[in-house]
Amino acid sequence: MKILLILVVLWPLSLSAQVHSPIITQAIDSVLEANQVPAIVAAIVKPTQILYGYGGRIRADRTDTIKATSKFHLGSNTKAVTSFMAAKLVEQGKLKWTDKLVAEVTQLG
Repeated sequence: MKILLILVVLWPLSLSAQVHSPIITQAIDSVLEANQVPAIVAAIVKPTQILYGYGGRIRADRTDTIKATSKFHLGSNTKAVTSFMAAKLVEQGKLKWTDKLVAEVTQLG
């Protein structure tokens, strides 16, 4: 019950921290014009807020534009995200590129 109460209290705060950024949308529009990409969504995540922008069409062969509520198939991004997180840990000195994953994540061993 405590967890449910915490979620109910914190959920609206997470929504208010999301801000549509015209600067990001403008950058997306220029990338869309320069490349043959149907749509792009981008975000900058800060500790206190999320800035986001989007632009483009739902499909390359349609003229309907995407909205903030449009859904995307993300594909296989886990390797890219995992590598980014590992690079951040290396940058912070908490991990080395030569470390073995089994030694760091004991549940795998």
